[in-house]
Amino acid sequence: MLDQVRCLGVAWRPMAKKQSELKIEGAGVAPVTVPEIDKLADVYIKERDKRMKQTPREVAAKGRLIDALHANADKLRNPDGDIVYRMDDLLITLTPGKEKLQVRDVSEQNEAE
Repeated sequence: MLDQVRCLGVAWRPMAKKQSELKIEGAGVAPVTVPEIDKLADVYIKERDKRMKQTPREVAAKGRLIDALHANADKLRNPDGDIVYRMDDLLITLTPGKEKLQVRDVSEQNEAE
């Protein structure tokens, strides 16, 4: 077999012995536990999970809003191609191409000026 390996241009070497795994015990090796961080992480995870449950609803609502804007595009389209609708202090803009929907509160801009 050694001749066959050399015929392929590869030198034969014995495999190295496997090393035993190091023990993960003792001071400086065990994971650090900080109760304050554990508590705050639990609070964050609960809030994140609530938001994640809302995501499908938000996507569906966004889709319905975009459909309504398209249905009324002839009344709302600007010369630059954007579809813009103003509702109270909100400015809703749908940019064409890879459609981008923005809903901005313009009352905050007016207060800053």
